[in-house]
Amino acid sequence: SIQDKTLAQVLAKLLGALKSAHNPLIVQFNETTVVTYLQVAKNQIDALHQAGVKVSINDFGSTLNSKNLLNHLQPDLVKLDKAYMTNLNNEDNFSATQALVDEIQKVDIDMIGGYIEAPQEVAKAWTVGARYLQGYYFQKPNAKLTLNQEERL
Repeated sequence: SIQDKTLAQVLAKLLGALKSAHNPLIVQFNETTVVTYLQVAKNQIDALHQAGVKVSINDFGSTLNSKNLLNHLQPDLVKLDKAYMTNLNNEDNFSATQALVDEIQKVDIDMIGGYIEAPQEVAKAWTVGARYLQGYYFQKPNAKLTLNQEERL
């Protein structure tokens, strides 16, 4: 999808059809894919931003030049690589994660902390600076996509 020149146009039409006051759509690309197709990724992310679509980079911190991607691509969010989010009780890992998060926060990009599997990990992820959390502690992935229909009074 990072190479699909029609992606931004299709998603802009989808957002127009939704007619939502909020931006309900975030497209996420893996960091290794972004690095492999760097100029294509830059063009795609710019087009998605122009279409009103937010962009996230998944597995952030998994390549050698992760920090350089922040200014070059200007994603709206990043989801840290699993290596940073697991074992935050280990002081060395916590320090490395905090250092990366500090770099992310310098350029005013939001961060998703994934792989949360226990209550104490919620507190550690929050302490390190993650304001969006996901993981098995909250809910395991569903095998099928389901939409809940809420009754409105």
